[in-house]
Amino acid sequence: MFVSSMGMFNRFHTRLTAAFGYNGYPPMQENDPPKAGAGDRVGTALVRLAIAILFFLGAFSHGPLASYSSQADLKGRAFLGAHGRIAKAIVNGDGYSDPFVVRTGPTAWMPPVTTYVLAVVMKIAGENTAFIYCAIWLGQGAAAILWTTLVISLLRKYQLPTLIPSVFTAWALIANATLLFLNTHDPFMTVALSSLTIWYIDRAATGPSTALSLMVSGFFVGIALLTHPSVGIAATVVFLLFANLKHRQVGYFLIPILLVLLPWLVYCRLRMGGWVPVKSNAGFELWQSQVLDDDGLLDMNTMRLHPMTSRHSTSTQLILENGELNFVRARRSEAIDHIVNNPGDYVSRCVTRLIACHVWPKPFDEISVWNAWQTWGGGMIRICSLISCLAVLLHLNYVPTRLFWIGLTMCLLTSAPYMLISHMDRYTVAWLPSQLIIISEGVRCMVQSFPKQWQMLQA
Repeated sequence: MFVSSMGMFNRFHTRLTAAFGYNGYPPMQENDPPKAGAGDRVGTALVRLAIAILFFLGAFSHGPLASYSSQADLKGRAFLGAHGRIAKAIVNGDGYSDPFVVRTGPTAWMPPVTTYVLAVVMKIAGENTAFIYCAIWLGQGAAAILWTTLVISLLRKYQLPTLIPSVFTAWALIANATLLFLNTHDPFMTVALSSLTIWYIDRAATGPSTALSLMVSGFFVGIALLTHPSVGIAATVVFLLFANLKHRQVGYFLIPILLVLLPWLVYCRLRMGGWVPVKSNAGFELWQSQVLDDDGLLDMNTMRLHPMTSRHSTSTQLILENGELNFVRARRSEAIDHIVNNPGDYVSRCVTRLIACHVWPKPFDEISVWNAWQTWGGGMIRICSLISCLAVLLHLNYVPTRLFWIGLTMCLLTSAPYMLISHMDRYTVAWLPSQLIIISEGVRCMVQSFPKQWQMLQA
């Protein structure tokens, strides 16, 4: 038994050292030519076809072929969510403020990068709403091309099968058509940022760790934190895990992150009257999930009471009376008291959110046909990713690629805040690229014992 246990330990140790690069893994070197056979070309063509179809449908939704008389204008509730409202306040000279349906003053409700990009577009467009919608439509198409190309290029680099993952990528595009192509919210930017982060970390962590390269990496991660904090936090941890830095090199990476964050943190301190960790709404999100919602998964019924959608809700009135930061702190204290008094309920809700993040989602609006389609489509991606992950981890004779460990770590760390604090289905796109990478690794693991099938996937 002792010998058997030592054998299992040695195999597991081999897999971990391979993941962190101590034995020169992965076997494919940077200068090896990636294979692009018939299966690869078919998979890429499927992804491009899915993007083209959805991009065309988006043209009728809010692109150049849309009927703008039926769309929300700059004063409407649906236009770009909180990002759009804050961007409009910036353009109007009111500063970073007013994310809700009524004017509530200075805010840190949303991180700044996306908002300022939208403000630039609005400033250029003036009162031309059609121009803004078309800019978003073009951005959605560009983002889809970017993130799918990055994911497929990573699979090729590590000689992972691309045909089946490309089919899943096309499926993911279609399943998330509403989020990525048919509305004007920010998920299309989130999934692009997540893919770009994984691609960048893979390149930076395997390249030479010079002072300049580490400072550039820190700057990139700082921008990621100001764009999507969950992705940025995950990127920071993953880079430190996989870059094999010496102690004196860590500062070259962390100091630029702090320098990027510092102006925003100081701005929030001066404008809001308190320190804000990039965005202010985490305490309110926890309160919504723990006190207001019935199961911890935000849905349409809960969001009807959100200051984003309701002028007359209790939350909206409290923000007007007390200011955003005091309101969030009060809600956070109420949520923490509820958790302390009902720890079992909190654990139950965390488990429910974990299942929604990684096993099967709950539709945001059970009446909507699009939400039902998104639930089933997204559920299939989650199930296949989970099965693939278990297959890789339980196959003790299989050594996963470094990319698998990066993707798995990014997936878990990016989703962790949503499992612990608050979750709705559209947040899942933040770890969609990681799930596709895990699926590809699972396919390779499952067919590794069958050389003929493996050759067909590589062909």
